[in-house]
Amino acid sequence: MDTRFNHFVALLHGIKWEYRKSSEYTLSKDIKLCKFKGSYAEEIYLKLCKEYKFDDGDPFDYETYLIIGPRSDPKHAPHEQGPDSTISRLCNVISLTLSIPISWYRIIAVTKDLKYSGFTDDISLTYTAEHLDHYSKITLKSLNTIKNLWMSDCKLRKDYKKNSRIINSLDYYFYAWRAWNIDQTCINLAIVLETLFSPSSNTELSHRIAYNASKFMGNKKIIRKHIYDKIRDYYNLRSQIVHGEQPKFQLLIDSTPKILYFCTCVIKRILLDKHLIATFNNNKKRQELFNEWLFE
Repeated sequence: MDTRFNHFVALLHGIKWEYRKSSEYTLSKDIKLCKFKGSYAEEIYLKLCKEYKFDDGDPFDYETYLIIGPRSDPKHAPHEQGPDSTISRLCNVISLTLSIPISWYRIIAVTKDLKYSGFTDDISLTYTAEHLDHYSKITLKSLNTIKNLWMSDCKLRKDYKKNSRIINSLDYYFYAWRAWNIDQTCINLAIVLETLFSPSSNTELSHRIAYNASKFMGNKKIIRKHIYDKIRDYYNLRSQIVHGEQPKFQLLIDSTPKILYFCTCVIKRILLDKHLIATFNNNKKRQELFNEWLFE
């Protein structure tokens, strides 16, 4: 492998580019989200498919890609595919914005003169976006949201390091949509909910988590009741899995995408509000908020 490489290109499958003002959008220094068609990334990828038979010589129909420059973060290397690597975090905020997992992405390392370095890797999912039907197009509105979420993510990790419930929820959200099976997706989403909405004690845990989550996202009684019931039902599935039972597979298929979407909305709302970030990262303030809801 050419050790001169200093850029990574991440080709994102299933995300359409509909931003017509430009073929690229800057998210932060050395990081851009770009249109794939007509780009140097497309040229490199098509050459890999033709000469090296990548993807069996049958190129995927990519429309969008990320370019990550050399000074963005030392943790962006492909072997750093944990939730706190730059590529993982970027894919996480894109998934949050579009409310849909990235079903496949290919990482290519390129040299300073934007040539293929000799390294590529592809990341695929077993549990993919096939059960979801949400907006998955890059527009000016979605680009602005991605940028705001990315800036919030970066600031959060700088200010709180690892001592943060929100960072923990982001990491387990990543594990949820990157899971190899739907059982693991279910467990990881439950951890997201527990991280954000668990009370200070373990008494009636599922009830309190469902209640707190419904109060946070429901603006009407009927909506809160619907959210509460769905989360309680989902916790029953989660409990069956962790206690060695086998829940009905169709129930997992039906409910998991809805809870994934719900967690997406929760995390987005928190990340885009400085007051909520401060509240959820402070156990005392978070518990005071829950107590206000409890005695309304």
